[in-house]
Amino acid sequence: MVDSRPLWLALWLALLYHSPQGTRAAPVDPQNQGGLVWRGQVTPGHDLPREQVLQEVTRLQRLLQQEPGDESLGWSGDPGPWVTWTRRSLLSLTRLYLPDPTKVNPQCRRDLLTLYQALVDLPQLAQHGILWPAKLVDSWGKFTDGVLVGNTKALGFFSECLDVDVHRGSMPRHGLPHPGAQLPGRVDDPPRRPPSLHHQHPDPRGRAGPMESLRNVPVLEEELPDDPKEESRPGPDSSSPQSSFQGQYCLLTYHSRGDNHTEAPPPPPVRVPAMSLLHQQPLLLHLLAYATCMPSTCTHLELKSVDAELAQRDLQVGSVACQTRQERHALGATEICGVVVLTLVGVVLLVATLVDVWSRATGRLALREGDLRFLLVFSVTRNLTKIFHLETRRSSQVISCLHGIRFLSISWVVLGHQYAYSATVAQNPLDALQVTKRVGFQIIANGDLSVDTFFLMSGLLVTLGVMTQVTKRGSFNVALYYTHRVIRLLPPIATTVFAVATVSGLLVEGPVAPPYTTYYLKGCRHSWWMDVTFISNLVFPYISQMGKKDEGATCLPHCWYTSVDMQLYLVMPLLILPLYFWPRKGTVLLGVWTLASLIIPSVIVGVYHTWPSSLLVQDPEAMLEYNHKVYLMPWCRAGPYLVGVWAGYIIHRARESPTLSRLQPGQVVFGWTSAVGVALAVLFGIVRYNFAGLPSQVAHMSLVEAVVYGGLHRAAWGAAVAWVVLACHWGYGGPIDWFLSYPLWQPLSRLTYSIYLTSLPIQFMLLYSTTRTTYFSHIIKVEETCGVLFIVFLASVLLSLVSESPILALEKLVLQPSKTPVKAEEQLKEDVSPTVEREDVKVDLQDAKDDPPPPPPPLTLRVVRLSTTWWNDEGLDPTVD
Repeated sequence: MVDSRPLWLALWLALLYHSPQGTRAAPVDPQNQGGLVWRGQVTPGHDLPREQVLQEVTRLQRLLQQEPGDESLGWSGDPGPWVTWTRRSLLSLTRLYLPDPTKVNPQCRRDLLTLYQALVDLPQLAQHGILWPAKLVDSWGKFTDGVLVGNTKALGFFSECLDVDVHRGSMPRHGLPHPGAQLPGRVDDPPRRPPSLHHQHPDPRGRAGPMESLRNVPVLEEELPDDPKEESRPGPDSSSPQSSFQGQYCLLTYHSRGDNHTEAPPPPPVRVPAMSLLHQQPLLLHLLAYATCMPSTCTHLELKSVDAELAQRDLQVGSVACQTRQERHALGATEICGVVVLTLVGVVLLVATLVDVWSRATGRLALREGDLRFLLVFSVTRNLTKIFHLETRRSSQVISCLHGIRFLSISWVVLGHQYAYSATVAQNPLDALQVTKRVGFQIIANGDLSVDTFFLMSGLLVTLGVMTQVTKRGSFNVALYYTHRVIRLLPPIATTVFAVATVSGLLVEGPVAPPYTTYYLKGCRHSWWMDVTFISNLVFPYISQMGKKDEGATCLPHCWYTSVDMQLYLVMPLLILPLYFWPRKGTVLLGVWTLASLIIPSVIVGVYHTWPSSLLVQDPEAMLEYNHKVYLMPWCRAGPYLVGVWAGYIIHRARESPTLSRLQPGQVVFGWTSAVGVALAVLFGIVRYNFAGLPSQVAHMSLVEAVVYGGLHRAAWGAAVAWVVLACHWGYGGPIDWFLSYPLWQPLSRLTYSIYLTSLPIQFMLLYSTTRTTYFSHIIKVEETCGVLFIVFLASVLLSLVSESPILALEKLVLQPSKTPVKAEEQLKEDVSPTVEREDVKVDLQDAKDDPPPPPPPLTLRVVRLSTTWWNDEGLDPTVD
């Protein structure tokens, strides 16, 4: 039977928090020293006896329980409801938000007692603009509404905590200064109560009134004069050293202890994180957290003393991560190396750009010849012109619809990642779980089909590239085939890996930032080699056996795609060349391979009873088994790739025999109907089995259903997209072709590969920089995705300028140098007009065969050969038409 006590506790606390007595301080309990004292022994080495510490804490608590304005405390007047609110927050929450003063080091204990005394003196301190005690308590994460929909992560206010800075001299040794004294560092206009509350006293029912925003308070730099009125008031020992500390933000996660308590203690008189929905919804295990702020002299291990309080409610501390302002952006050797290298790269880009602009402006065209051309490939102005050039002329040899398909597919990937990763910081995760049950959510849940679209385009373009080379040259250059692939893919990956591993941590800050360094970057710096060697997909299943624990898998975990794509690329000549030279035998061979690509995943799903596809079911073991046996393996992802090979071969044959591209109206209708029907069946066919929930809550597929869907759905999706490509390319796309081929897609298409590489690291950085939880809804996720795409677009432009466009230009210069010198005027014209490179991939092979044009200059011929032959090799390649 499900234990409902934690849920009822949450409801009770919700009602209590909004009740008239919800924020009143608990009365002093002489049996437990006023409720501020923790049970346990004093840690050895403390210089003060435990009894003395208890007496001081009890005395301060009694003072804090007095109403502000009580004449017995030595002051008069109403300091405002916010003073009462701050004190009551401390009294009610201190057991869960501050360490046990009897179990901490002497400096921490001194500063904790200083905090208590400062809150006693808060009305006078506020008159002089000293508000750090209120800021420290106000920054604590306190639970609000929405507990029953999973709002169980109270992050507090990160920056408010880190703004607390208490130096020696900021607190007087012998009482408080006279209110009229001129104080060094004083805020001239301290915050005051709203006029309507100026003469009001605290609510007699115990409710705190509105609290004004507290401004950052400069600290005092010298000892303050004594106020004779305050000398007799109890305070810290004047002989004790004065406090000096900063605010330290700590995020605690907690979870069920697993013990079965027969009777839970009464809940505290304020909404605290002593609650759990684990028994009702285990999916919230990683969402239970709250934040506190404590002096920087205390350690995260000392804060774990709150575990004794959580244990009374069958909970325990899971982890404690603390940050101070000085620790956030520490520059180590890795960060310094990254900054230096990226700065040098920036200098090269700047110099190349200045030389390019200067040579154009002054007409010194001779400088653009010789070795200087190797520098000019890094010119920012030159490469930006190429990236953002729009080609409005249509050509029968340009598959222009691929521009729109590329960018829309990568946007689908980013949208799916945003939904998945941002759910961990959602205010209403239980609502999000219900959203996944709707039919329309399958568009997000099955977003991994966009990857199969890229596999399709890769197979199509590789096939066209190889057949184009063989048609033009009559031979196949194996060395150039593999060399270009490495040059095309590796530099952007290496650049992204280097930037992530070195300097990305400097840009991440927030409540949940520590795991970015201790988990993600740790794994990145240990396993970067998996990304640049294109074997990450084959290594992932053995990560646990490699001893990688408590760290991320690699820098770019999504580069499993480039690994699979590279592995398929290596074997494609074995299929494409027979298809070209021996069409009948090649067709049979390709058919056998295609059939094998459908049977192999079906057999694996049937034998191992794995998932047939990526599901949302919360079963980590089943998810890992599916990923390791099916999702990441090239022999299980070859289906759409081989469909692309078929599509590329059909387009190539249609160029030689134009009648193949002339379809009857009935064929067009049948093709579009079949493509739409198949796509919808793949996208929504498993809605009953694909939503977020425990395995016991989600229906299970029959073995036959799993085998059929698991083996066919990816190739079927590829076939549907292949029809869209063929129909649009042959003129049967109508408005769909107009939309996908619109020229504005071209710059975005050229940046697709860079967007792919930078999107997930940037989403990780934004996720770990979260300062507040956000409401989970479709409109908000779309807004977030648009913002992410804008940031990723800027980063992708930078990555393309650094490692993509220059490297491709260098490849032209190095691999096939010009046999005849090019005049400076012609070179300048080529640099200025980006249409030259666009024309490189628009050679009409049929026209060349029927009516050969005059021979072009040697350099143009060389460039045409290289780009026409080898740039058509992958679905993410932005330079392919």
